[in-house]
Amino acid sequence: MRTLLLSWGRRLGRVHHAPVAEAEASIANALDAHISVLTPHRFSTFRAARLRNRFDPIPPLRITNVASQPADVGIMVFPTGSVVPDLLLVPKWRALAHRWVAVVHECWPDHFAGRLGEFEAALGEFEAVAVMTHSGALALSRELPGLKVKFAPFAVDARRATVRRPQARGITIFNPGRRDATQHAAFRKVVGDNLYLFDTFAPGQTDDLAVHRAQYMNTISHSRLMVTNYAKFNQASETGGAVEVGLRVTEALTCGAIPIGHHPTTIEMDGLDRSWFGPFLKIGPDNSLESIIDAVRDVLADQELGERVAVEGPRFVASHHDWSHRVAELLQAASIDVPQSLRDHQNELLERFG
Repeated sequence: MRTLLLSWGRRLGRVHHAPVAEAEASIANALDAHISVLTPHRFSTFRAARLRNRFDPIPPLRITNVASQPADVGIMVFPTGSVVPDLLLVPKWRALAHRWVAVVHECWPDHFAGRLGEFEAALGEFEAVAVMTHSGALALSRELPGLKVKFAPFAVDARRATVRRPQARGITIFNPGRRDATQHAAFRKVVGDNLYLFDTFAPGQTDDLAVHRAQYMNTISHSRLMVTNYAKFNQASETGGAVEVGLRVTEALTCGAIPIGHHPTTIEMDGLDRSWFGPFLKIGPDNSLESIIDAVRDVLADQELGERVAVEGPRFVASHHDWSHRVAELLQAASIDVPQSLRDHQNELLERFG
């Protein structure tokens, strides 16, 4: 089966796009796919704005590195639901493959509010669409029942999975990205003179997303605990108040770090053992600094849990939540045969971590 991955290329230029760039690279590797790239035209931002007002016939994106003949199957990974309508600005992309499937990496109901027609036109070209946020998948299925949309948990490139014993981890707590003020104050008190690592700058551009991603995952592998609060917990205007698991839970378990924080009461992830989680640390005005401090001290003292997550976490991700698993599920949803290269990739992961 000849496969094509249509990449967002330079549209994936910021730090928070690193997981999507990893997804594209991992999928292309597992499928031995040809990669074509969506490339901005000159002055593309200006033209995109005018095109949406129907004034300019020049599309803001063109396709480069086009294969000599159409692929059997084409795959796209949309970074967020907000960029899905941009596909309507790309001419003749559908002709690059006979059949198409897609992943929307992060999609909230706010992304398609007032834009359902554009979503239907863009996603209607795909035989199956996997959405990695539960609320987004449910809302799309409800609003556009003609689309073949399924929920799929977040995935990673499980080749990054690391088994490292707790005593070899020099970072006590890793708290990347957005953080809750009360949790943050508690972590600083608990850790004391040991290492508590958190962002001290706003995410921005990076010269190499692959290098950034490798460094980020390596940092997790050296951390005993990782803060994995529910996705976008401080952006209710975008999420609609949804409380659901984010990518960081998968990242933590990939590298054998204990996830701690405010997690959903139900998490739909095949093979997940909730006993791997550290304390539930509620976000909100009724946070108690002292209770968080006590809970974190207790989990740091639990050597058995640390040892278990360090081994079973990477095995869990390699068995269930590598990108090869998401693609296989997506192809099956579209009634497309799963290629042997994908099964070989999964077997290699099982041999390494099973």
